[in-house]
Amino acid sequence: RLFASVIAVLVLIIWVAASIGGASMELSNVVTAFAGTMIILIFFLGASSVGMNALKDRVSQSQRFRYHMDHTINNPWLNAFAMMAFGLLIPIFLAVSYVNQLTRKHLSFTKELSEEERKLTFTKLTHTFLGILSKWNLQQVLVKIILTSFIYFVVQVGIGKITQLFLAWLNQQLFGINFFLITVVVFIIGMLLFLIPAVPGVPVYVANGVMLGAAGQRFFDGNFWVAMVWAVACAFITKLCACVVQQKIIGEKLGSRVGIRAAVGINTDAMKAIRLILQEPKLTVAKVLLLVGGPDWPTSVTTGILRQRVLAMMLGTSPVLGPVALTTIAGGCQLRVNEGSMWISMSSLFMTLAASSLGASFIGAGLAISKVMKTRKEEIDAIPDDEEVKVLDKQAEAKAEALTQFKTWAATPGWLKALLLVGALMSYLGLLFTMAFGDLCFESINLTTDYRKPPLNGNVLRMIIAPYGWGIIAVQSTAILIWFAYSQWAKAKAKTVLKAGGGG
Repeated sequence: RLFASVIAVLVLIIWVAASIGGASMELSNVVTAFAGTMIILIFFLGASSVGMNALKDRVSQSQRFRYHMDHTINNPWLNAFAMMAFGLLIPIFLAVSYVNQLTRKHLSFTKELSEEERKLTFTKLTHTFLGILSKWNLQQVLVKIILTSFIYFVVQVGIGKITQLFLAWLNQQLFGINFFLITVVVFIIGMLLFLIPAVPGVPVYVANGVMLGAAGQRFFDGNFWVAMVWAVACAFITKLCACVVQQKIIGEKLGSRVGIRAAVGINTDAMKAIRLILQEPKLTVAKVLLLVGGPDWPTSVTTGILRQRVLAMMLGTSPVLGPVALTTIAGGCQLRVNEGSMWISMSSLFMTLAASSLGASFIGAGLAISKVMKTRKEEIDAIPDDEEVKVLDKQAEAKAEALTQFKTWAATPGWLKALLLVGALMSYLGLLFTMAFGDLCFESINLTTDYRKPPLNGNVLRMIIAPYGWGIIAVQSTAILIWFAYSQWAKAKAKTVLKAGGGG
């Protein structure tokens, strides 16, 4: 559990790095590289602390451990991350292994080899490594490399820069307007953002800190911290109001639709465990962790589908005030980054604390759900399945089974193999270039940037620095188009199988 918690914290650090990507991509990339390196080192330290012999004994004695290890080693996402982290080192590793094996064959004072080992081109360890690689689903690894690189690009450029530029522009448009009218506008924008499932609460809280922080300082005679108290209060009220709308209007009203109930997995053991937690008459720790740590839109909508009491849900959500306050203040601090490095540090500190508290709540919610699934198994089994959803689930399983047939390297035609190889290589090299030379590709943007002045001069597209910035956009766009072509091919093949009656 400690090992998993440390990994989770490092993943949160990567998330924080994305939040400062708009101000400086070099700083963001340093933080990302540090966290990624630490994750890799922790895996090696964990293995060395346990000991290879002890690890082998554990593997040989535990079927469950072998099952999870096998699924971990052959997980396409983890394979893609490993390839992206060490892919450039593989040729060097093979060359060193080849020379090492050659010296062992011809120099008597080196390691003595058995007859079987003498037949090997590389060392035995390298052949074991190559054996593991041969079991990977190369098609899915390439697909995941394309998606990972594209997601990184979208987070760094989209969230890190465009969002900050929009907030800076909005700040300038609201300048001089009545403070209370600005508060109403910010509240409406926050509510609209909360209604979008893909948008988390963090941008809403940051927007409150930025816009109400700037307007509040003018209204409160330059008192930054009084303005922050106002911004935090408004962000918290927006969060609670959004929870009510998501629960009563979206959850309860749309909960009658089969597709919505199927989308949240109403028949899964995890969702039934969530129902048991939410239906507890008292305000338990598990309920608070679930309401605070769960994703904003899905959690509130689920409470509506499960017909929970609004006041009880609001009371359980109220501890979110802590992370909301930290994130809002982090946004406010970004208004003062031009006043000195202290404000940059304070913004990063508050954002890290907010991410850590939300991350801890998320992990705690997961542990609480897992505990209920184990200790209250009989109660979960006693909850009847939604029959309408069960029909949709069977259809989805048939589609997934048909699609699985074409998610292998062997089933991929030659032209698509070539495209995937090119797409993965392009997106990966584009990712490396963005991480190394990001500030040569895109202008640094912060919440005090005036789009009417240099370097933008009223043209938002000047944020992209030619030729490198446009080159990165072209590379990542081409790679994602290749992924789209692959996904359409796989769906078309699966559809053919289902029509022929081969999908189960």
